[in-house]
Amino acid sequence: MTPLTDAAGARALDSEASSWCLDTLALVEAAGRSAGEAFLARYPAFLGRGKTRIAAVSGPGNNGADGLVMLRFFILKGVAEREQCAVILTKAPREASPQALAAGALEAMGVAVHTGSGGLAVLEETVSGGGLVIDGIAGTGLEGPLRDTALDIVLFINRLKQHAAPGSMVVSVDLPSGAGDKAGASWPVIDADATLAVEPFKTTLYKPALRKKAGTIVPVTGIFPPALMARHAKAGLWTWDDARFLVEAPAPDAYKYSRGLAEIWAGSDGSAGAARIAGRGAAAAGAGLVRLMTDPSLYPILASSEGGVMVVPADGSVDPGRDARFKSDVILAGPGWGRAAGREALVERVLEAASLGVPVLLDADALILARGRRFQGPVLITPHPGELEAFSGIPREEALARPDELLPQLSRDTGAVIIYKSHVLWIAAPDGRLAVVDGMIPLLAMGGSGDLLAGLAAGLAARKAAMLTRSVGAGEGGAFDWFPCALAAASLLIETGKRAGETLGFADPLALAPIASRLAAGRLTGTKSCR
Repeated sequence: MTPLTDAAGARALDSEASSWCLDTLALVEAAGRSAGEAFLARYPAFLGRGKTRIAAVSGPGNNGADGLVMLRFFILKGVAEREQCAVILTKAPREASPQALAAGALEAMGVAVHTGSGGLAVLEETVSGGGLVIDGIAGTGLEGPLRDTALDIVLFINRLKQHAAPGSMVVSVDLPSGAGDKAGASWPVIDADATLAVEPFKTTLYKPALRKKAGTIVPVTGIFPPALMARHAKAGLWTWDDARFLVEAPAPDAYKYSRGLAEIWAGSDGSAGAARIAGRGAAAAGAGLVRLMTDPSLYPILASSEGGVMVVPADGSVDPGRDARFKSDVILAGPGWGRAAGREALVERVLEAASLGVPVLLDADALILARGRRFQGPVLITPHPGELEAFSGIPREEALARPDELLPQLSRDTGAVIIYKSHVLWIAAPDGRLAVVDGMIPLLAMGGSGDLLAGLAAGLAARKAAMLTRSVGAGEGGAFDWFPCALAAASLLIETGKRAGETLGFADPLALAPIASRLAAGRLTGTKSCR
C-alpha cells in the first residue's frame, strides 16, 4: 500500500521534515534527480533520438524547482544538450528560493532562461518539433484556478498539444498544473502525457475528474522516510498485490460451508445477465456455495446453465437470510433487479438481516430503493456516479471532483462502507478509512463489470464471514468489517481487467470471471495474513 496525502498533509510533512534534518534544498535536489531517473527508466528511448529539445516551465513552487533540477540532471547525464534546452519562468523568482537557485545553475551552464510570455515561442518550437515539455507551473498548494501568466502558458500548451508533432511529450512534476485539492471539472488543467508523482503521492492525482489529466503516473520514490509519510497519509493507494492478503485463504480441510454461503438476489425480465455475472463473480472469489435468488420467470433460463451456482425461484417462500436449510454468510441484492412491486419490501427484509449482523451488499436498484436510511449492521454499497447522485443527492460532478471529502462524510452519515465505481475506484468506511484503486481500464467500461464487482465482493465476504463465525465459536472474532473485502474486491476487479486486456481484449464480463478466479485462487499460495 502506498500512502496518499492532500495539500494540508503535504504542508505538515514539509514542516516536520526539518525535525528529521531534511533540508528543503536537499529535498528539491533529491526529488529532481529522482524524477529524471524515473523518467529515463519509464521512457528509455525518448531522449535517445538525437538532439531533443526540452523546455522546462517553472512556477514558484518546489515542484517547479524539481523540474529545473530534472533538466540539469539530463544535461549532466549527457542525454540532453544545453543548446537544445530552455527554461521558462512564469514570473521572476524570489531571491535565494529553490527555484531561483535551480534556474541560476542552469543559466550558468549556458541554458537560455526566459520569463513570462517571452518563452511561448520556445514552447511552440519544442512541441511542434517533437520535444519534451517539463511542467512545473503549479503544484500541490494551488488554492484556486490558475490565472495570469501561469494560466496563459497552460492554455497555450494545451492548444499546442492538439496539433503536436509525433513524439512530443508533456510531463508534469508532482501534479498536472492546475490540479489543486479543490479543483473542479471547470478548472483549467494541463493535459499531461505523464506525471512524475513525487512522494508523498497526492490524492488529487486519483480524483476521477482529474485522473485523465495526469496521463501515465510514474512514481518518484526515495525522497522521504516511509514513517514520516505514513504520519501524514489521508488515504492508501492499493493494488491486488497489496490487497490479496486481506481475506484469509481457506484451510486445507475446508468444505463448502466453511468457505461461506453467498445469497444473491438479482435479475429481472431482460436482465438475466446481471444475475448470472454476479453469481459467477461470487464463485470466482471463492465462496463455497452461491445461491442465486431470481424471479420465477428467469428460473428456467438460469437454472439450466449455472452449474455449481444454485438457482432458486424467488417466489415469496424464502425470506432473505432466513432459509431453514441454508444459513447465509452474506447477502447481495440488486444486480439487474429493477424496481418492480415488492422490491422495496424485499430491501427492508434484507436490511433486517443486516441489523442482525449478516453482511449485506446493496447494488444498483436495491441501493436506490434504500436511499434516505442510516444502516444498522454491516452494509456495503457500490454506486456508480449516477447511482450515488440518486442515493445521496450529491451531484456527480462534485463527487467525481471531491471524493476524498464527500465519500467519508457520506459513509459516516449512512453507516455503510462505500465502493465508488468510476475509472478510479474509491473505498470509504464510516471510521474514516479511505482507499484508492487506480483503474483507467477501458475494457471494464461495459455493462456487467459492476455486477462482477458486486459478486466478487460477496464471494470474498462470504469467505471472511464464515471464518469469523468459526473464530467467534473459538472465543475470538468480532463484528464483520466490510472494508477489507471491498478493497480486495475492487483491486481484484482492476487486476482482472488488466490481465483480460493482455489476453482477451474486449470481452463479455462472464469471460472475466475465470481470470478473477485464477487470481483469487493464486492467493492460496501466499503465507501472509491480514485481518
